[in-house]
Amino acid sequence: MSIKPVICTKRDLEILSFTGKAGIASLAQLHQRFWPHALESAASSRLRRLEKAGWIASHWIDARTFGEHAYTITKIGARENFTKPERDQFMVGLPLRCELKHLLYAQDLRLFLENYLASYNFDLVKWQNEREIRGEQIKRNRSRDGIPDARAIFTNQPGGMRVAFDIEIDTGQYFGKMLTRKLDAYAKQVDRLILWATLPGRVKRLQSEIQVRQISHMRVIGLPVVRKTGGSYGKTTTTFDTIPIGDTASSGGIPLFEQPANLGRASV
Repeated sequence: MSIKPVICTKRDLEILSFTGKAGIASLAQLHQRFWPHALESAASSRLRRLEKAGWIASHWIDARTFGEHAYTITKIGARENFTKPERDQFMVGLPLRCELKHLLYAQDLRLFLENYLASYNFDLVKWQNEREIRGEQIKRNRSRDGIPDARAIFTNQPGGMRVAFDIEIDTGQYFGKMLTRKLDAYAKQVDRLILWATLPGRVKRLQSEIQVRQISHMRVIGLPVVRKTGGSYGKTTTTFDTIPIGDTASSGGIPLFEQPANLGRASV
């Protein structure tokens, strides 16, 4: 029996772009982003079709929890659906093992921020990963010190208020002098907000370090807790347990960018 060719839809292109630009996307992330009101089986069914077409590849990875199901864009998927300038922004194939955790957390943070800021009528207009930012720095012959893991720009209307910030993902790798150097580097970057995402158990320590250094343009958020239900190949869920929030005296009334405090629990 012959396999029907895949007719590429607008959503398919968005899936490929979302995955290619970030390097990787988990099944749970794609389900949340593109099938928010459907069962995960609906997402899995369409993703299998894209995989059979050779446009994406499926992987079971253990970067954050055992057996997390994820996808990457393939050379065929990039070549058949995007222009050369668009393909140049993609990470094709499975990233290095040491990159996987950061890239998956970056996707979680992007989804959280899109949903969170949408409640304040802000839309994402630009999202860059670390490789893209590094490439720009090299082209502009600028220092590559203090390059963030991601950079985001949100706006609430064309020509209206703009929120731009860099994101640092800290999975516990920064201690002692290394942490001091990192914080000192960001302290000098006063042209944009810094969102430091770290393990929930490190949030209070980072908040204290920031207050001691009086880095007014930096905020701290706890990375999501990734849980597996239903056995080794069951469903993966992601929950943000610690979110910085405070009064709404400035920053356009967006609590996330005020003085940190604990909101409690908020599921993504």
